[in-house]
Amino acid sequence: MTFRFTAEDRNPEADRQLLERGAPGLSAAPILEALLPDVTIRETCLNLFADAIVQAHQLRPNGWSVSLFPNLVRLNVGKIRAHDIFANEVHLVLATDALNEQAKAAIQNHTETLPNLYDSLPGTTDARFAAGELSNLLPFVRDAHLQIVTRAARVLKNRTSFYKSHSPDVLAYLRNFLGRDELPDPDYQGIPPVPGSGQMTRGPMPSVNVGAALAARLTHGGLHFTPWQRATFYTALQTKGFVILSGISGTGKTRLAQAFAGMLPQPAEGANHLFVPVRPDWRDSKSLLGYYNPLTGTYEWTPFLRFLLRVVQSYEARDSLAWFVILDEMNLAHVEYYFADLLSVLESGRDGDGWTREPLRLGYPDDAAGDLPPRDLRLPPNLYIVGTVNPRCSTEPSHSN
Repeated sequence: MTFRFTAEDRNPEADRQLLERGAPGLSAAPILEALLPDVTIRETCLNLFADAIVQAHQLRPNGWSVSLFPNLVRLNVGKIRAHDIFANEVHLVLATDALNEQAKAAIQNHTETLPNLYDSLPGTTDARFAAGELSNLLPFVRDAHLQIVTRAARVLKNRTSFYKSHSPDVLAYLRNFLGRDELPDPDYQGIPPVPGSGQMTRGPMPSVNVGAALAARLTHGGLHFTPWQRATFYTALQTKGFVILSGISGTGKTRLAQAFAGMLPQPAEGANHLFVPVRPDWRDSKSLLGYYNPLTGTYEWTPFLRFLLRVVQSYEARDSLAWFVILDEMNLAHVEYYFADLLSVLESGRDGDGWTREPLRLGYPDDAAGDLPPRDLRLPPNLYIVGTVNPRCSTEPSHSN
């Protein structure tokens, strides 16, 4: 199958269906390096591609996506395909009114004017040229290209319809090859709410191509899950935010959660997930939420509570990161003892901004001083909790030697 569209045979509806379907299981590095084998030319072409991503994200974080196919890499902005990279060839959509006479003369042998291609963006110019020519033509086409990106992002009312085919692997390659760690991930804000249900969208977990990026990461780690299992896990996270994985020891429950968290954007320091092994002696919520110690006059913090505050700060900063807590072997202790407070809060529903309606209540005396957590701690929607359960585990202490 070819993914190349020319002015004569381009079918916008077929183009849309293709991009919405995606092409799972592809790796960006071999494709981009085959399309642009010359390192210098590749750097020039991909830097413009990256500039367009940054421009689109600043205007509408959920209004763009990158699609990866065997012989094509494409940047979709709003309802249009704004930037294509073929084998040693680049295609850009330009704003016609942003091209001065000098620019028009420079690209006159490389353009096709297609004013009716996009109803929402009249006056576009298609420019196709050899990738090696971009360096010389860049002063004439860059601003006109970024103006189209700006207009396409601004006219969009909802998230781009091409989000299902987004390839995180292309972004990972761009960051590594270009050294541009500032490149963002799109923020599709979870799944749409059910009309009339009052259900809030989950937090800012970027939409991922579960069939491609997650499968590649798991396979690299020696794990194999069916597409149905991967998709079910992802859907459950987006819908509820609290998922329990049950299975015998060694089936990869914990590593699935770690792989999923690890494939998403990471904070500048540390990781976006916390691994918490449950202990058989957990009898109350103190094991997770800490407690005030009257003997020392201080609050005894836990890594879990510190992590919760970091998640809250992340959401308030609107940095579009998703955070995961992995509770390993939850049934080693009685869940109703140590997890009841958290479960009650998670089940309390969400307000208009995505926070839990009820807070965790952390107690300490009014005259307490020092490093204290907030008394009331509501949970933001960018927190995801994954628990693992081994059906053969017992909640009673083992007496074996």
